[in-house]
Amino acid sequence: MSFFIGTGRNVFFGNGKAMVKTKIEKMNKNEQPYIQMTEALIKVGNFIVSSSSFEEMLNNIVKTIAQASGAKICLLMFYDEIKKEQALKASYGLNVECLTAVELAIGKNINDAVAKEKKPVIVSNVLEDSRFANSEIIRKEKLCTLLALPLLMKDKVQGMIMLYNERVKKYSQNELNILQVLANQSMLVIENSNLLKRAVDAEEALEARKLIERAKGILVKTQGMDEDDAYRTIHRKSMDMRRSMKEIAEAIILSNEIRRK
Repeated sequence: MSFFIGTGRNVFFGNGKAMVKTKIEKMNKNEQPYIQMTEALIKVGNFIVSSSSFEEMLNNIVKTIAQASGAKICLLMFYDEIKKEQALKASYGLNVECLTAVELAIGKNINDAVAKEKKPVIVSNVLEDSRFANSEIIRKEKLCTLLALPLLMKDKVQGMIMLYNERVKKYSQNELNILQVLANQSMLVIENSNLLKRAVDAEEALEARKLIERAKGILVKTQGMDEDDAYRTIHRKSMDMRRSMKEIAEAIILSNEIRRK
């Protein structure tokens, strides 16, 4: 005779108690990766309002994605407009001594494939892939499956997030979708940080120009220089003292104010 006992997820049917409990535990285990990735989405989104430096933010992003996906190594690459290639900007799980050789583990064809497809690229086993045949770091770190996620901005690939696993890993379509959303979220955070930095830099540059113009005026008035000579004097002092022109200008203004008192 079977009977029913039910409270929340603890559901048992007589002699089938063990079977149902095992099924529920399996469901919980299957859901865990998606829960971790969802939490990572929230965490990465919160980096927008973080007071961390740009470098710290990038390191936090790769760490969060690696931990959420279960990858051994996570690399964040950006396209270098000058060198016309992907450049490493942040990493997690990679031995420090391997950083200088890390480009060998990327594979130019992978870069090209991600840029062309604008979607995740999977290499089931990098040890058996000819594109990675000469990569010492692959063998040293005993890496296996690679997932490369494009960092998209306005339908243009700005970089990649590369996840290396120690064993063969099969990604479900749902996992790929969530990880790509996580990569897109990361790109938004990075772009927001870049915009903020540019705005701050522009404001600081404007403030510096104002101070330099004010200092030039003081030199013209007190030293009988013309504007070109005054500018060259500030620039020369900046070079000699290894200080910014803004700092030299501030010193001139402060000295003038003290003298006037």
